[in-house]
Amino acid sequence: MAASTTEAPSDPKLLEVGMGYCSEPIIGISADALWGAMLSKVEAPEQFMPVADVHLADIAGGTWRSMTWAGPGPFGRVILEKIFADRSAAEIRFVMLDSTGGGA
Repeated sequence: MAASTTEAPSDPKLLEVGMGYCSEPIIGISADALWGAMLSKVEAPEQFMPVADVHLADIAGGTWRSMTWAGPGPFGRVILEKIFADRSAAEIRFVMLDSTGGGA
């Protein structure tokens, strides 16, 4: 059954959007405060996931980021990304790069 365009689906699995996810409405916080919290994941990923040796650089239209995975799974893997934040769309897009810096 397709969700109507006027109300959110009640099944959380239907909230999946592309490679990301939507959440239930967040109540009790301003849009600016929420956006700031989302940007903190770009600037300080070690506060949200097991990574180390984080490096950031401003690039045209976004941020370049390198970090080393320090958790279970691919321990020691270097993760390269270009990150684009679009405040008007309330969207942050993480683009994985290969070891040469090209889009993965």
